[in-house]
Amino acid sequence: MESLLSLWVLVFVFWTPFWFLVTVLLLAVILNEPLYAILVVFFFYIHSF
Repeated sequence: MESLLSLWVLVFVFWTPFWFLVTVLLLAVILNEPLYAILVVFFFYIHSF
């Protein structure tokens, strides 16, 4: 059951990159690493094509 839940979370994250980016941006703000957030956004921007 737990593995099924984690699998669902993975699917949710991969099918909704917007929320993943929001989470990463929030983590970057909390960790005070804006450059990391910019790199991740850039990475996903490239892979969206």
